[in-house]
Amino acid sequence: MATNECVEVIRGVCSTPCTLIIRLLNRRIGEIDSSTIERVQGLSIEQLETLGEALLEDV
Repeated sequence: MATNECVEVIRGVCSTPCTLIIRLLNRRIGEIDSSTIERVQGLSIEQLETLGEALLEDV
């Protein structure tokens, strides 16, 4: 599956906060694997917010 196709699949599955976190992770550490995407999808809103804040530090 091409990267653009993966992004579209992720967008269809995730809510906006989840999609944003995945995009930030991809920018910060490179393309992430499907198991990491699944773990991010399973996070609560509070956990997504905490992860997002951590990813935005030092940007």
